[in-house]
Amino acid sequence: MMKKDYNFSPKNLIPAFHGKQKITPDPKVENAMALHYKENLSREEISDLLSEFINGISFYKQTMRRIFLKALAKNIGDSVTISQGVIFKHPETFSIGNGVFIGDNCLLQGRHDGTAIIEEGSWIGSQVFLDARNLNIGKNVGIGPSVRILGSQHTGLPSN
Repeated sequence: MMKKDYNFSPKNLIPAFHGKQKITPDPKVENAMALHYKENLSREEISDLLSEFINGISFYKQTMRRIFLKALAKNIGDSVTISQGVIFKHPETFSIGNGVFIGDNCLLQGRHDGTAIIEEGSWIGSQVFLDARNLNIGKNVGIGPSVRILGSQHTGLPSN
């Protein structure tokens, strides 16, 4: 049996389809609504409204999820898809670039004193768990379904 040599040099890499999609600017009304909510409601009230739209695949529900997340997060780019069942903890720590896709039933857990960055064109599969206390997902990165990324440090040494 012949051994295959897999060479993954940059010239052999094929860009992921999702990262190549055209970015369409979000309607100005979305940004205006997000700003209105941010200026007139508490974070708890906005989170409560977001929870009203957590499930459902309609264009309306996806748009409302994006609007409320824009009101809560540091920054949300254009053409971001937040699928149904996605839960953000500490959304105020998140910066999400243009064209990012977040699949169904993900849990993205920031930390009050951390920073979570998901750069442009990245794709997060369904049922992913991100411990995003200090996380930077680069441009056009794909994370497969059900992946768990933990942002803590552990050693094999006993504690004193």
